[in-house]
Amino acid sequence: AEAGETKPLTVIEDAGESEPDSKLRTPQGPRESRDAAVEKLRASYAPKVARLTQRIQTAEQGVAREQDQASQQRTQTMVSFGATVIGALLGRKAVSASTLGRATTAVRGVGRSMKESQDVARASEKLSEAQEELKAIEAEINEEIAALTAVDAGAVAVETIEVKPKRGGVDVRLVALAWKPVD
Repeated sequence: AEAGETKPLTVIEDAGESEPDSKLRTPQGPRESRDAAVEKLRASYAPKVARLTQRIQTAEQGVAREQDQASQQRTQTMVSFGATVIGALLGRKAVSASTLGRATTAVRGVGRSMKESQDVARASEKLSEAQEELKAIEAEINEEIAALTAVDAGAVAVETIEVKPKRGGVDVRLVALAWKPVD
């Protein structure tokens, strides 16, 4: 059956069961079939959800790795700048070849530090894209589940068909005659 197609529900009242009891039992069938359809739907989306969850975990690890690398590069750049400034202030010559070399290294460190910051931004963007995609899939699943549960069991049309016994299907177990005097 297709997702929007509904199957007719057949409930047979047990012998001796009252009509209200059978009406209480009637919604059980649609609920069971709806629950089975929801499980089937969740199972069909499970590989996509697992793939996206794995992508999110990988992206989170990438963000953490890039943040760590950026932090290390900033620290290294600060140390390089500090050594250059201290060397320039405490050295004999303010501008020498070694001081100039250290300053050049420190400037390169700033460039590497900026690159690491951009890597963190890209990794964070990948993480947010994966999270948005997972939210979209979950919303799609919830919409389909809502469509499956939209059929109200109380709105089921009840058609009563009385089945009369056949002559051979009657088993008489007791025939009694009672007499009650009239006052």
